[in-house]
This record gives sequence, C-alpha cells and structure tokens, in this order.
Amino acid sequence: MALSEYSKRLLGAYAEQPFLMAPMAGVTDPAYRIMCRRRGANLAYSEMVSVAGLAYASNKTWRLVLPADEEQQICVQLFGSKPEQFASAVAAVEERVGDRLSLIDINMATAEELTALPGLGPRKAAALVAYREAHGPFATLADAAAVKGISLRMTESWVGLAAANH
Repeated sequence: MALSEYSKRLLGAYAEQPFLMAPMAGVTDPAYRIMCRRRGANLAYSEMVSVAGLAYASNKTWRLVLPADEEQQICVQLFGSKPEQFASAVAAVEERVGDRLSLIDINMATAEELTALPGLGPRKAAALVAYREAHGPFATLADAAAVKGISLRMTESWVGLAAANH
C-alpha cells in the first residue's frame, strides 16, 4: 500500500527522533511533558481526560488539558461513555487549546471517542474498533479506509484531529 502525503510527512518528521510520550494518569502533567519533549519526544499527551469533567466545566479537569506556556503542542486523550459529551468536549478543547492541539489517537480511542471525528457515527466507529481489534493497530490513518464504510477521503478529513501511532 502506498503511503499518503500526510504519512510521508509524519514519517519524515519523526525519522530522527521517533518518540512520543503516551498518556499516563497521574504522571503526564506539564512538567513531565516538557521534560519528555526536551529529551526527544515529538508528541506529548495529556493525562486521560474525562469528558464528563469537561461537561461540568471542572477547573481540575481543565488543568489536565491546558498546555503550559512552554508547550508548543499537546495531544489530548479523552475518555467517557456518553457520545454527546464527546462532541461537546472536543469542541471545547479545540476552542481552549487552539492551534496547540495536535490529535486524537485512533489506536487507543473507543467507539464513543471516534464519533467525534468527521463522518463517523456510532456504527462506523464500532466497525473501526472491531477491525482494529481483529487486524491489529493501524499504521497510518489511510489504513482505516480498509474498513467497510470508511473512505480514504474520510480518513484525510481526520488529519490534524487523529493519528495512527503504531
């Protein structure tokens, strides 16, 4: 399978330092993310963030999301069980974090989280998760087009919102 232009750019960006810092509850605070970035991590995730906490506008939850002044980018990983809260949480995070928000990782996202991506309703999101569980993680966003009902064009609309980091 040929790589998309986005995949080629991503591979080029991480060729010299192919490290990212995964989300870890109680660990990946701003100081830890900055330390990891200084040591070569090209992507740095927030802690797992509750969409319910964001729905209730909890200051404690927002402290998990918002990057420190020194951080140029952040990957925010959301969790929860109510799709309607995901939609509002994604919008709120995009608004408050702005250009410093990098992505949602589709290899870790639940079907509910995936419904926040353009073109994915509950049925297609569930199919994406089932395919990933049966065939293993996606190497690129474009690989998700192998799932029935998901087109290459749809995966291209996820650039900047999602990534496949396997």
